[in-house]
Amino acid sequence: MKTPDLYPIKRVVIIGGGFTGTMVAVRLLNDSSAPLEIVLIEKRKQVGRGLAYSTDCQAHLLNVRAQAMSAYPDQPLHFLQFARRVDPAYSQDSFAPRALYGAYIQAILRESLHRASAKPVSYQVSCDEAIDLDHDIATGKAVVQLASGQSLAADYVVLATGNLPSRPPEHFPKDLLSSGRYIHDPWSRHAAATIGSDTNVLIIGTGLTAVDTVVELLKNGYRGQMVALSRHGLLPRAHSNASMKSCPVPEMGLPASALDTLRFVRHLASRNQDWRPALDSLRPVTQDWWRQLPDHERTRFLRHLQALWDVHRHRMAPEIATLIEGAISSGRLTVQAGRVLDLSVHGSAISVRIGKRGSIDTACFTVNRVVNCTGFSGSVSRLDSALIHNLLARGIATIHPLGTGVNTDCFGHLIDQHGQPQRRLLTAGPTLKPQLFESVAVPELRVQARHLAELLLSELGQTSGYSQPSPLTSRVPALLVP
Repeated sequence: MKTPDLYPIKRVVIIGGGFTGTMVAVRLLNDSSAPLEIVLIEKRKQVGRGLAYSTDCQAHLLNVRAQAMSAYPDQPLHFLQFARRVDPAYSQDSFAPRALYGAYIQAILRESLHRASAKPVSYQVSCDEAIDLDHDIATGKAVVQLASGQSLAADYVVLATGNLPSRPPEHFPKDLLSSGRYIHDPWSRHAAATIGSDTNVLIIGTGLTAVDTVVELLKNGYRGQMVALSRHGLLPRAHSNASMKSCPVPEMGLPASALDTLRFVRHLASRNQDWRPALDSLRPVTQDWWRQLPDHERTRFLRHLQALWDVHRHRMAPEIATLIEGAISSGRLTVQAGRVLDLSVHGSAISVRIGKRGSIDTACFTVNRVVNCTGFSGSVSRLDSALIHNLLARGIATIHPLGTGVNTDCFGHLIDQHGQPQRRLLTAGPTLKPQLFESVAVPELRVQARHLAELLLSELGQTSGYSQPSPLTSRVPALLVP
Protein backbone atom coordinates (compact mmCIF):
# COMPACT_ATOMS: atom_id res chain seq x y z
CA MET A 1 0.00 0.00 0.00
CA LYS A 2 1.36 3.44 -0.92
CA THR A 3 2.36 6.00 1.68
CA PRO A 4 -0.71 8.14 2.35
CA ASP A 5 -0.88 11.85 1.84
CA LEU A 6 -0.25 14.15 4.80
CA TYR A 7 -2.87 16.62 5.99
CA PRO A 8 -2.92 19.22 8.78
CA ILE A 9 -6.54 18.99 10.03
CA LYS A 10 -8.95 16.24 10.98
CA ARG A 11 -10.30 14.25 8.06
CA VAL A 12 -13.34 12.01 7.67
CA VAL A 13 -13.43 9.78 4.61
CA ILE A 14 -16.86 8.51 3.56
CA ILE A 15 -16.88 5.51 1.22
CA GLY A 16 -20.06 5.60 -0.83
CA GLY A 17 -21.97 8.55 -2.26
CA GLY A 18 -25.51 7.21 -2.18
CA PHE A 19 -28.20 8.33 0.26
CA THR A 20 -26.43 7.31 3.48
CA GLY A 21 -22.95 8.54 2.61
CA THR A 22 -24.29 11.83 1.28
CA MET A 23 -26.45 12.41 4.35
CA VAL A 24 -23.51 11.74 6.67
CA ALA A 25 -21.58 14.39 4.74
CA VAL A 26 -24.58 16.75 4.91
CA ARG A 27 -24.84 16.33 8.67
CA LEU A 28 -21.13 16.97 9.13
CA LEU A 29 -21.27 20.05 6.90
CA ASN A 30 -24.27 21.40 8.79
CA ASP A 31 -23.08 20.73 12.32
CA SER A 32 -19.28 20.91 12.35
CA SER A 33 -17.89 24.11 13.83
CA ALA A 34 -14.17 23.30 13.98
CA PRO A 35 -11.72 22.70 11.09
CA LEU A 36 -12.67 19.49 9.34
CA GLU A 37 -12.01 17.93 5.95
CA ILE A 38 -14.68 15.67 4.46
CA VAL A 39 -13.72 13.43 1.55
CA LEU A 40 -16.46 11.42 -0.14
CA ILE A 41 -15.37 8.54 -2.39
CA GLU A 42 -17.88 7.63 -5.09
CA LYS A 43 -17.08 5.93 -8.38
CA ARG A 44 -20.27 7.18 -10.04
CA LYS A 45 -20.13 10.61 -11.60
CA GLN A 46 -23.05 11.90 -9.55
CA VAL A 47 -23.06 12.03 -5.77
CA GLY A 48 -26.35 11.64 -3.92
CA ARG A 49 -28.16 9.35 -6.30
CA GLY A 50 -26.42 6.07 -5.58
CA LEU A 51 -27.82 2.87 -7.02
CA ALA A 52 -31.46 3.48 -6.14
CA TYR A 53 -31.95 6.99 -7.47
CA SER A 54 -29.65 7.16 -10.47
CA THR A 55 -32.25 5.87 -12.93
CA ASP A 56 -33.33 8.05 -15.86
CA CYS A 57 -36.61 6.15 -16.27
CA GLN A 58 -39.44 8.35 -14.99
CA ALA A 59 -41.59 5.23 -14.61
CA HIS A 60 -39.33 4.03 -11.79
CA LEU A 61 -41.24 5.20 -8.74
CA LEU A 62 -40.46 5.28 -5.05
CA ASN A 63 -42.15 2.44 -3.20
CA VAL A 64 -42.91 4.70 -0.21
CA ARG A 65 -45.33 7.64 -0.20
CA ALA A 66 -43.89 11.14 -0.37
CA GLN A 67 -44.97 11.95 3.18
CA ALA A 68 -42.52 9.35 4.57
CA MET A 69 -39.46 10.12 2.43
CA SER A 70 -37.94 13.12 4.16
CA ALA A 71 -34.17 12.92 4.54
CA TYR A 72 -34.53 14.50 7.99
CA PRO A 73 -36.31 12.54 10.78
CA ASP A 74 -37.41 15.76 12.50
CA GLN A 75 -38.82 17.37 9.32
CA PRO A 76 -41.29 14.77 8.02
CA LEU A 77 -42.60 16.81 5.05
CA HIS A 78 -39.22 18.05 3.85
CA PHE A 79 -39.24 15.94 0.66
CA LEU A 80 -42.88 16.65 -0.08
CA GLN A 81 -42.20 20.38 0.07
CA PHE A 82 -39.33 19.93 -2.39
CA ALA A 83 -41.50 17.84 -4.73
CA ARG A 84 -44.28 20.45 -4.66
CA ARG A 85 -41.83 23.13 -5.75
CA VAL A 86 -41.21 20.98 -8.83
CA ASP A 87 -44.89 20.12 -9.34
CA PRO A 88 -47.66 21.40 -7.02
CA ALA A 89 -49.75 18.34 -7.91
CA TYR A 90 -47.69 16.09 -5.63
CA SER A 91 -49.56 15.08 -2.48
CA GLN A 92 -48.66 13.22 0.70
CA ASP A 93 -49.87 9.99 -0.92
CA SER A 94 -47.89 10.43 -4.15
CA PHE A 95 -45.29 7.87 -5.23
CA ALA A 96 -42.77 10.19 -6.84
CA PRO A 97 -40.18 9.20 -9.48
CA ARG A 98 -36.94 7.96 -7.99
CA ALA A 99 -35.03 10.35 -10.26
CA LEU A 100 -36.80 13.23 -8.48
CA TYR A 101 -35.67 11.85 -5.14
CA GLY A 102 -32.09 11.72 -6.39
CA ALA A 103 -32.39 15.39 -7.36
CA TYR A 104 -33.73 16.09 -3.86
CA ILE A 105 -30.67 14.60 -2.16
CA GLN A 106 -28.38 16.51 -4.48
CA ALA A 107 -30.24 19.73 -3.67
CA ILE A 108 -29.81 19.08 0.07
CA LEU A 109 -26.07 18.63 -0.46
CA ARG A 110 -25.80 21.87 -2.45
CA GLU A 111 -27.63 23.78 0.28
CA SER A 112 -25.37 22.34 2.96
CA LEU A 113 -22.25 23.24 0.97
CA HIS A 114 -23.52 26.79 0.58
CA ARG A 115 -24.17 27.15 4.31
CA ALA A 116 -20.79 25.63 5.17
CA SER A 117 -18.87 27.97 2.88
CA ALA A 118 -18.28 30.41 5.74
CA LYS A 119 -17.07 27.70 8.14
CA PRO A 120 -13.63 26.05 8.42
CA VAL A 121 -15.03 22.89 6.82
CA SER A 122 -13.93 21.59 3.43
CA TYR A 123 -15.59 19.02 1.22
CA GLN A 124 -14.30 17.18 -1.81
CA VAL A 125 -15.39 14.25 -3.93
CA SER A 126 -12.98 11.61 -5.17
CA CYS A 127 -14.47 9.98 -8.27
CA ASP A 128 -12.74 6.70 -7.55
CA GLU A 129 -13.30 3.33 -5.90
CA ALA A 130 -12.05 2.30 -2.47
CA ILE A 131 -10.51 -1.17 -2.80
CA ASP A 132 -8.61 -1.64 0.46
CA LEU A 133 -8.22 -0.22 3.92
CA ASP A 134 -5.53 -0.60 6.57
CA HIS A 135 -3.99 1.14 9.57
CA ASP A 136 -0.90 3.31 9.53
CA ILE A 137 0.97 1.98 12.57
CA ALA A 138 3.17 5.09 12.81
CA THR A 139 0.29 7.59 12.94
CA GLY A 140 -2.54 5.38 14.16
CA LYS A 141 -4.73 6.61 11.33
CA ALA A 142 -6.75 4.66 8.81
CA VAL A 143 -5.49 4.47 5.23
CA VAL A 144 -7.85 4.00 2.29
CA GLN A 145 -6.40 2.58 -0.93
CA LEU A 146 -8.10 3.70 -4.15
CA ALA A 147 -8.36 1.88 -7.48
CA SER A 148 -6.44 4.74 -9.11
CA GLY A 149 -3.40 3.91 -6.95
CA GLN A 150 -3.80 6.86 -4.60
CA SER A 151 -4.04 6.52 -0.82
CA LEU A 152 -5.98 8.66 1.63
CA ALA A 153 -5.18 8.86 5.33
CA ALA A 154 -8.13 9.53 7.61
CA ASP A 155 -8.95 10.06 11.24
CA TYR A 156 -12.25 8.25 10.65
CA VAL A 157 -13.70 6.19 7.82
CA VAL A 158 -17.40 5.59 7.25
CA LEU A 159 -18.41 2.59 5.13
CA ALA A 160 -21.65 3.59 3.41
CA THR A 161 -21.41 1.31 0.40
CA GLY A 162 -25.12 0.51 0.18
CA ASN A 163 -26.34 -2.65 -1.50
CA LEU A 164 -23.30 -4.24 -3.09
CA PRO A 165 -23.78 -6.79 -5.90
CA SER A 166 -23.02 -10.46 -5.46
CA ARG A 167 -20.84 -12.42 -7.83
CA PRO A 168 -22.59 -14.26 -10.71
CA PRO A 169 -23.98 -17.67 -9.75
CA GLU A 170 -21.21 -20.26 -9.83
CA HIS A 171 -23.22 -22.72 -11.93
CA PHE A 172 -23.73 -20.22 -14.77
CA PRO A 173 -21.53 -21.23 -17.75
CA LYS A 174 -18.61 -18.97 -18.57
CA ASP A 175 -19.61 -18.66 -22.21
CA LEU A 176 -22.93 -17.16 -21.08
CA LEU A 177 -21.23 -14.65 -18.77
CA SER A 178 -18.95 -13.49 -21.57
CA SER A 179 -21.50 -13.65 -24.38
CA GLY A 180 -22.97 -10.19 -23.92
CA ARG A 181 -26.36 -11.84 -23.48
CA TYR A 182 -26.12 -11.97 -19.70
CA ILE A 183 -26.80 -8.74 -17.78
CA HIS A 184 -25.43 -8.94 -14.26
CA ASP A 185 -26.15 -5.32 -13.37
CA PRO A 186 -29.73 -4.40 -14.29
CA TRP A 187 -29.06 -0.89 -12.95
CA SER A 188 -26.47 -0.18 -15.61
CA ARG A 189 -27.67 2.91 -17.43
CA HIS A 190 -27.61 1.10 -20.76
CA ALA A 191 -28.72 -2.39 -19.67
CA ALA A 192 -32.30 -2.09 -20.92
CA ALA A 193 -31.15 -0.49 -24.18
CA THR A 194 -29.24 -3.66 -25.10
CA ILE A 195 -32.45 -5.71 -25.05
CA GLY A 196 -34.24 -5.66 -28.40
CA SER A 197 -37.96 -4.94 -28.51
CA ASP A 198 -38.78 -8.50 -29.65
CA THR A 199 -36.17 -10.28 -27.52
CA ASN A 200 -37.30 -12.99 -25.10
CA VAL A 201 -35.89 -12.47 -21.61
CA LEU A 202 -35.32 -14.57 -18.51
CA ILE A 203 -35.37 -12.38 -15.41
CA ILE A 204 -33.84 -14.09 -12.40
CA GLY A 205 -35.57 -12.71 -9.32
CA THR A 206 -39.11 -11.47 -8.70
CA GLY A 207 -38.48 -8.64 -6.24
CA LEU A 208 -38.57 -4.89 -6.74
CA THR A 209 -35.48 -4.90 -8.98
CA ALA A 210 -37.18 -7.38 -11.30
CA VAL A 211 -40.30 -5.22 -11.27
CA ASP A 212 -38.22 -2.18 -12.24
CA THR A 213 -36.66 -4.12 -15.11
CA VAL A 214 -40.07 -5.14 -16.44
CA VAL A 215 -41.41 -1.60 -16.09
CA GLU A 216 -38.47 -0.06 -17.95
CA LEU A 217 -38.70 -2.58 -20.76
CA LEU A 218 -42.43 -1.99 -21.21
CA LYS A 219 -42.01 1.78 -21.13
CA ASN A 220 -39.31 1.43 -23.83
CA GLY A 221 -41.77 -0.30 -26.17
CA TYR A 222 -40.70 -3.86 -25.46
CA ARG A 223 -42.90 -6.48 -27.18
CA GLY A 224 -41.17 -9.76 -26.32
CA GLN A 225 -41.88 -12.44 -23.72
CA MET A 226 -40.53 -12.27 -20.18
CA VAL A 227 -40.17 -15.06 -17.64
CA ALA A 228 -39.43 -13.96 -14.06
CA LEU A 229 -38.05 -16.82 -11.96
CA SER A 230 -37.33 -16.99 -8.25
CA ARG A 231 -37.22 -19.66 -5.57
CA HIS A 232 -40.68 -18.75 -4.25
CA GLY A 233 -42.12 -17.02 -7.33
CA LEU A 234 -43.51 -14.18 -5.20
CA LEU A 235 -44.01 -10.67 -6.53
CA PRO A 236 -44.10 -7.64 -4.21
CA ARG A 237 -47.60 -6.82 -3.08
CA ALA A 238 -49.20 -3.49 -3.98
CA HIS A 239 -49.72 -0.47 -1.79
CA SER A 240 -53.31 0.62 -1.33
CA ASN A 241 -54.46 3.56 -3.39
CA ALA A 242 -54.67 5.73 -0.29
CA SER A 243 -52.66 5.73 2.91
CA MET A 244 -54.15 4.04 5.94
CA LYS A 245 -53.55 4.57 9.63
CA SER A 246 -51.54 1.76 11.17
CA CYS A 247 -53.24 -0.21 13.89
CA PRO A 248 -51.77 -0.23 17.41
CA VAL A 249 -49.51 -3.11 18.40
CA PRO A 250 -51.32 -5.31 20.95
CA GLU A 251 -50.19 -5.03 24.55
CA MET A 252 -49.05 -8.66 24.54
CA GLY A 253 -45.76 -7.42 23.12
CA LEU A 254 -43.29 -8.67 20.55
CA PRO A 255 -42.99 -12.29 19.38
CA ALA A 256 -39.99 -14.31 20.55
CA SER A 257 -39.69 -16.82 17.69
CA ALA A 258 -40.07 -17.05 13.91
CA LEU A 259 -43.31 -19.04 14.22
CA ASP A 260 -44.71 -16.65 16.81
CA THR A 261 -43.90 -13.78 14.48
CA LEU A 262 -45.98 -15.35 11.71
CA ARG A 263 -48.87 -15.88 14.13
CA PHE A 264 -48.41 -12.36 15.47
CA VAL A 265 -48.73 -10.72 12.05
CA ARG A 266 -51.71 -12.89 11.15
CA HIS A 267 -53.38 -11.90 14.43
CA LEU A 268 -52.85 -8.22 13.71
CA ALA A 269 -54.14 -8.61 10.15
CA SER A 270 -57.26 -10.47 11.31
CA ARG A 271 -58.28 -7.42 13.33
CA ASN A 272 -58.40 -5.21 10.22
CA GLN A 273 -60.06 -5.33 6.84
CA ASP A 274 -56.67 -4.81 5.23
CA TRP A 275 -53.35 -6.43 6.19
CA ARG A 276 -51.29 -3.37 5.29
CA PRO A 277 -51.99 -1.29 8.43
CA ALA A 278 -51.17 -4.36 10.53
CA LEU A 279 -47.76 -4.77 8.94
CA ASP A 280 -47.10 -1.03 8.95
CA SER A 281 -47.77 -0.91 12.68
CA LEU A 282 -44.66 -3.04 13.19
CA ARG A 283 -42.39 -0.51 11.49
CA PRO A 284 -41.49 1.42 14.67
CA VAL A 285 -40.75 -1.78 16.63
CA THR A 286 -39.23 -4.03 13.95
CA GLN A 287 -35.65 -3.43 15.05
CA ASP A 288 -36.58 -3.93 18.70
CA TRP A 289 -38.28 -7.22 17.79
CA TRP A 290 -35.24 -8.37 15.81
CA ARG A 291 -32.77 -7.48 18.54
CA GLN A 292 -34.56 -9.58 21.16
CA LEU A 293 -34.90 -12.65 18.90
CA PRO A 294 -32.41 -15.44 19.72
CA ASP A 295 -29.89 -16.04 16.93
CA HIS A 296 -31.35 -19.45 16.06
CA GLU A 297 -34.78 -17.87 15.62
CA ARG A 298 -33.29 -15.14 13.42
CA THR A 299 -31.79 -17.90 11.27
CA ARG A 300 -35.16 -19.67 11.04
CA PHE A 301 -36.88 -16.43 10.07
CA LEU A 302 -34.36 -15.63 7.33
CA ARG A 303 -34.63 -19.15 5.94
CA HIS A 304 -38.39 -19.63 6.03
CA LEU A 305 -40.13 -16.26 6.30
CA GLN A 306 -37.82 -13.64 4.77
CA ALA A 307 -39.37 -13.95 1.30
CA LEU A 308 -42.92 -13.57 2.67
CA TRP A 309 -41.88 -10.60 4.77
CA ASP A 310 -40.17 -8.85 1.87
CA VAL A 311 -43.08 -9.03 -0.58
CA HIS A 312 -45.52 -7.66 2.00
CA ARG A 313 -43.17 -5.15 3.58
CA HIS A 314 -41.53 -3.72 0.42
CA ARG A 315 -44.46 -3.05 -1.90
CA MET A 316 -45.12 -1.67 -5.36
CA ALA A 317 -46.73 1.70 -6.01
CA PRO A 318 -50.35 1.13 -7.14
CA GLU A 319 -49.70 2.32 -10.71
CA ILE A 320 -46.70 -0.01 -10.99
CA ALA A 321 -48.78 -2.93 -9.71
CA THR A 322 -51.40 -2.18 -12.38
CA LEU A 323 -48.71 -2.26 -15.08
CA ILE A 324 -47.34 -5.58 -13.83
CA GLU A 325 -50.80 -7.12 -13.57
CA GLY A 326 -51.50 -6.06 -17.14
CA ALA A 327 -48.27 -7.67 -18.38
CA ILE A 328 -49.21 -10.93 -16.64
CA SER A 329 -52.81 -10.99 -17.84
CA SER A 330 -51.72 -10.31 -21.43
CA GLY A 331 -49.21 -13.15 -21.35
CA ARG A 332 -46.23 -10.84 -21.76
CA LEU A 333 -44.89 -11.74 -18.31
CA THR A 334 -44.84 -15.16 -16.68
CA VAL A 335 -43.87 -15.54 -13.03
CA GLN A 336 -42.44 -18.94 -12.10
CA ALA A 337 -41.36 -20.47 -8.78
CA GLY A 338 -38.30 -22.65 -9.17
CA ARG A 339 -34.60 -22.55 -9.91
CA VAL A 340 -32.29 -22.65 -12.92
CA LEU A 341 -30.92 -26.13 -13.56
CA ASP A 342 -29.08 -25.48 -16.79
CA LEU A 343 -28.22 -22.67 -19.18
CA SER A 344 -26.50 -23.13 -22.54
CA VAL A 345 -25.69 -20.65 -25.29
CA HIS A 346 -26.48 -21.49 -28.92
CA GLY A 347 -25.64 -18.50 -31.08
CA SER A 348 -28.18 -15.79 -30.31
CA ALA A 349 -30.34 -18.16 -28.25
CA ILE A 350 -30.01 -19.37 -24.67
CA SER A 351 -31.58 -22.69 -23.74
CA VAL A 352 -32.98 -22.70 -20.21
CA ARG A 353 -34.01 -25.65 -18.07
CA ILE A 354 -35.63 -24.95 -14.72
CA GLY A 355 -36.84 -27.10 -11.85
CA LYS A 356 -40.32 -26.16 -10.63
CA ARG A 357 -40.80 -25.53 -6.93
CA GLY A 358 -42.50 -28.33 -5.03
CA SER A 359 -42.33 -30.72 -7.98
CA ILE A 360 -39.98 -33.10 -9.76
CA ASP A 361 -41.12 -31.56 -13.05
CA THR A 362 -38.80 -29.44 -15.16
CA ALA A 363 -39.51 -26.92 -17.89
CA CYS A 364 -37.42 -25.96 -20.90
CA PHE A 365 -37.64 -22.80 -22.99
CA THR A 366 -35.45 -20.47 -25.05
CA VAL A 367 -34.60 -16.82 -24.45
CA ASN A 368 -32.20 -14.30 -25.93
CA ARG A 369 -31.18 -12.44 -22.78
CA VAL A 370 -30.74 -13.29 -19.09
CA VAL A 371 -31.00 -10.48 -16.54
CA ASN A 372 -29.88 -11.10 -12.97
CA CYS A 373 -32.19 -9.18 -10.64
CA THR A 374 -31.44 -11.12 -7.46
CA GLY A 375 -29.24 -8.40 -5.95
CA PHE A 376 -27.59 -9.25 -2.65
CA SER A 377 -27.34 -13.04 -2.32
CA GLY A 378 -27.72 -12.93 1.46
CA SER A 379 -24.08 -13.80 2.09
CA VAL A 380 -21.35 -11.21 2.66
CA SER A 381 -18.78 -13.79 1.54
CA ARG A 382 -20.24 -13.71 -1.98
CA LEU A 383 -20.19 -9.94 -2.45
CA ASP A 384 -18.44 -8.69 -5.58
CA SER A 385 -16.43 -6.06 -3.69
CA ALA A 386 -12.65 -5.80 -3.50
CA LEU A 387 -12.98 -3.57 -0.44
CA ILE A 388 -15.10 -6.02 1.56
CA HIS A 389 -12.94 -8.93 0.46
CA ASN A 390 -9.77 -7.17 1.61
CA LEU A 391 -11.28 -6.03 4.91
CA LEU A 392 -12.21 -9.62 5.68
CA ALA A 393 -8.85 -10.97 4.52
CA ARG A 394 -6.99 -8.50 6.76
CA GLY A 395 -9.19 -9.34 9.72
CA ILE A 396 -10.26 -5.71 10.03
CA ALA A 397 -13.87 -6.80 9.51
CA THR A 398 -15.54 -10.09 10.37
CA ILE A 399 -18.70 -11.71 9.08
CA HIS A 400 -21.62 -11.93 11.50
CA PRO A 401 -22.76 -15.51 12.21
CA LEU A 402 -25.95 -14.87 10.25
CA GLY A 403 -23.80 -14.12 7.20
CA THR A 404 -25.92 -11.15 6.12
CA GLY A 405 -23.55 -8.44 7.33
CA VAL A 406 -20.53 -7.69 9.48
CA ASN A 407 -19.93 -7.67 13.22
CA THR A 408 -20.12 -4.25 14.86
CA ASP A 409 -20.42 -2.86 18.34
CA CYS A 410 -23.53 -0.97 19.40
CA PHE A 411 -22.24 2.28 17.86
CA GLY A 412 -21.49 0.83 14.41
CA HIS A 413 -17.71 0.38 14.79
CA LEU A 414 -16.36 -2.62 12.90
CA ILE A 415 -15.28 -5.57 15.06
CA ASP A 416 -11.95 -7.11 14.02
CA GLN A 417 -10.78 -10.72 14.13
CA HIS A 418 -9.66 -10.28 17.75
CA GLY A 419 -13.11 -9.12 18.83
CA GLN A 420 -11.98 -5.51 19.20
CA PRO A 421 -14.02 -2.54 17.93
CA GLN A 422 -12.18 -0.41 15.38
CA ARG A 423 -12.69 3.11 16.72
CA ARG A 424 -11.76 4.78 13.43
CA LEU A 425 -13.96 2.57 11.22
CA LEU A 426 -17.75 2.83 11.21
CA THR A 427 -20.44 1.43 8.98
CA ALA A 428 -24.10 2.00 8.18
CA GLY A 429 -26.76 0.58 5.89
CA PRO A 430 -27.10 -3.03 4.71
CA THR A 431 -23.91 -4.10 6.53
CA LEU A 432 -25.92 -3.72 9.76
CA LYS A 433 -28.68 -6.10 8.71
CA PRO A 434 -27.70 -8.84 11.23
CA GLN A 435 -28.12 -6.39 14.10
CA LEU A 436 -31.07 -4.32 12.84
CA PHE A 437 -32.77 -6.44 10.13
CA GLU A 438 -34.43 -3.36 8.61
CA SER A 439 -31.44 -1.35 7.40
CA VAL A 440 -31.98 -0.52 3.73
CA ALA A 441 -34.79 2.07 3.50
CA VAL A 442 -34.72 5.83 3.99
CA PRO A 443 -36.62 5.86 7.33
CA GLU A 444 -33.84 3.75 8.88
CA LEU A 445 -30.89 5.18 6.95
CA ARG A 446 -31.66 8.82 7.75
CA VAL A 447 -31.49 7.98 11.46
CA GLN A 448 -28.22 6.11 10.99
CA ALA A 449 -26.70 9.04 9.08
CA ARG A 450 -27.60 11.42 11.90
CA HIS A 451 -26.23 8.97 14.47
CA LEU A 452 -22.89 8.59 12.69
CA ALA A 453 -22.44 12.33 12.26
CA GLU A 454 -23.20 12.94 15.95
CA LEU A 455 -20.78 10.20 16.97
CA LEU A 456 -18.02 11.49 14.70
CA LEU A 457 -18.37 15.06 15.90
CA SER A 458 -18.35 13.86 19.50
CA GLU A 459 -15.17 11.85 18.86
CA LEU A 460 -13.62 14.91 17.23
CA GLY A 461 -14.39 16.99 20.30
CA GLN A 462 -17.31 18.88 18.78
CA THR A 463 -20.58 18.78 20.70
CA SER A 464 -22.55 20.14 17.72
CA GLY A 465 -25.38 21.00 20.10
CA TYR A 466 -26.29 17.36 20.60
CA SER A 467 -26.31 15.26 23.71
CA GLN A 468 -24.01 12.26 23.95
CA PRO A 469 -24.78 9.95 20.99
CA SER A 470 -26.83 6.92 21.97
CA PRO A 471 -26.00 3.38 20.84
CA LEU A 472 -27.38 2.47 17.43
CA THR A 473 -27.74 -1.30 17.82
CA SER A 474 -28.06 -1.84 21.56
CA ARG A 475 -30.58 -4.33 22.85
CA VAL A 476 -33.64 -2.87 24.49
CA PRO A 477 -36.11 -4.55 26.84
CA ALA A 478 -39.23 -5.87 25.13
CA LEU A 479 -42.25 -7.81 26.28
CA LEU A 480 -42.38 -11.33 24.87
CA VAL A 481 -45.32 -13.29 23.61
CA PRO A 482 -45.99 -16.11 26.09
